[in-house]
Amino acid sequence: MKPRQWLLLIGVLLAAALLVFGEREGGEELAQPVARRADRPAAPSAAQPTAAKAPAAAPAQGESALRVLQDRASQIADARANQRATPFFAEQSWAPPPAPPPRPEASAPPVPVAPPLPFSYVGRQSRGGPVEVFLAQGDKIHVVHEGSVIDGRYRLDTITPGAVAFTFLPLNQAQQLTIRVTD
Repeated sequence: MKPRQWLLLIGVLLAAALLVFGEREGGEELAQPVARRADRPAAPSAAQPTAAKAPAAAPAQGESALRVLQDRASQIADARANQRATPFFAEQSWAPPPAPPPRPEASAPPVPVAPPLPFSYVGRQSRGGPVEVFLAQGDKIHVVHEGSVIDGRYRLDTITPGAVAFTFLPLNQAQQLTIRVTD
């Protein structure tokens, strides 16, 4: 065996010998019942603040070792109750608190824009008078000329060989529908 194992074996044998042959007397004075007097309060409760309790290092005259143990046990219970109230590993930071999010600046509201033209060009005709244009809107066909108002929202301003110009009346914005000339 190695020397380290010999030392361990000797230690275990000594501990066993002390257990078997050791002194068994003298344990009576460690814990004895105490007769309480009526004028003295019982052990401090958890409701009393811990600062008022003074730690007792040694038993005073007339006070037994059991009383000291009871005081220490109540102090430990109070410390555990305070530890539950304030966690030991609570998150702490020395960094300044985060800045509040910036408020959006009061800018001018966005300028409204006319919706895209709902018409598609079908064709045009001119029989010796003003040029008429055929426009499809869904299932409807509109036959219009310059100055015509469609649905109270669009006014046809000009008809040129490559485009038809409209004005969106609610916003007074000009729009243009380009057409393909096949003539």
